[in-house]
Amino acid sequence: RDAGLVTTDITDAAGNWSVITQNTAGIPDTAEAGDRFGSSIEANGPADAGMPVEVQVGAPGEDLGTGLEDAGFVVGFQVLNEGIPPFELGRAWRVSAATIGGANTPGARFGSAISSIRPDELSGPRYLMYGAPGTSNNTGKVFFHDSYQNQLQQWTKATGTPTPGDLYGSHL
Repeated sequence: RDAGLVTTDITDAAGNWSVITQNTAGIPDTAEAGDRFGSSIEANGPADAGMPVEVQVGAPGEDLGTGLEDAGFVVGFQVLNEGIPPFELGRAWRVSAATIGGANTPGARFGSAISSIRPDELSGPRYLMYGAPGTSNNTGKVFFHDSYQNQLQQWTKATGTPTPGDLYGSHL
């Protein structure tokens, strides 16, 4: 229950939409109850330029092992044929706080929100922000990752004193 899925606007010959889950071939991990795969989605890249569209999908309820329940992660993948049936999945990868230089923590719900900036639509640096509102007793945190230089910044509440229940990073 609540494993999650993502539906695309790419349809097959019968008009059925493409559905992506963690059980889709090429997507890392497997679907489990409570993963909440698809809770947040961010797509970046122009389909008309002949380059793949990159999609980031949050699974904030993902357990990353014993003691890391609901730590959360993000699945990134390329769509090679945006808008042209059948759906064609390219390279796929997995992002967690630990894979970008932070630390996985239980209940963080990493990937609850995702946002990105690509200054040049065709190439260049890509900046990704991942919300983890359950970090530090629900105070929350935003991870800002410069994927071009592979640098990480971690932000907590910008003004005032961070307090439990702020849920900073719930929305980006």
